[in-house]
Amino acid sequence: MKTRLRPSLRPGSRWLLGLLPLALAACASAPKPETAAAQGDAVSCKRETQVGSMLPSTQCRTAMQRAADRAAVDEMNQALKKQAVQSPMPGGGK
Repeated sequence: MKTRLRPSLRPGSRWLLGLLPLALAACASAPKPETAAAQGDAVSCKRETQVGSMLPSTQCRTAMQRAADRAAVDEMNQALKKQAVQSPMPGGGK
């Protein structure tokens, strides 16, 4: 009875398998925004999960961008409060 030999990897291809995790890790790193480097402003990154998604993503923002985001949120909150005060409550408010 003949024994079938299991095919093995060629000696030259084993180092490729060793480099595969490094290549995948390099693809997953967060990109640095070019505009922040040109402005000289420090960039901070954090991982956020978007609503409706289970996969977190890395969000990199400058201090100026974060301040603009906060200002937009504050403006939206003020508009919603103003609208709530001006419109009557359903059911007569009792």
